[in-house]
Amino acid sequence: MLDALKRITKNTKKLDENRFIKKALDNTQIQHDILELNRTDQLYNQGITADGKSLGGYSPFTIQYKVSEAGRLGRDTRIDHITLKDTGAFYDSFTFKNSADEFIIRADTVKDGEDLVEREGEILGLTEANKSEVAGWIKRDIIRQTLETITGR
Repeated sequence: MLDALKRITKNTKKLDENRFIKKALDNTQIQHDILELNRTDQLYNQGITADGKSLGGYSPFTIQYKVSEAGRLGRDTRIDHITLKDTGAFYDSFTFKNSADEFIIRADTVKDGEDLVEREGEILGLTEANKSEVAGWIKRDIIRQTLETITGR
């Protein structure tokens, strides 16, 4: 029993929260899920920017196009709000970058010569609610890493 406590004490000294956060964000599943929160939850399902502002609605002309032609062409047919998904190329361009003190969501925001960020606002990034969800994922991963470190497994 005493040897186990000594091992746990020694391993506890190895704990480094920043290293654990970075390691959690290096997890490809967490990266994928963060990108899905941005493109699927926020943009597609809710039609909102990172600061919670609505992307608005489509013009009557665009709605008519989406209803009559978009599906036939394999394009997005959602009409209740702007999704920025017409062909899917923008959504496919999303990438995740993990740096020492933050993560960055990147994408090719220039479409037909126009920058979507300039037109729509902060479309790359997470809402406060989604940041809280990610914080929960990171906390759970840190707990897992901490237990592995302390127990030496």
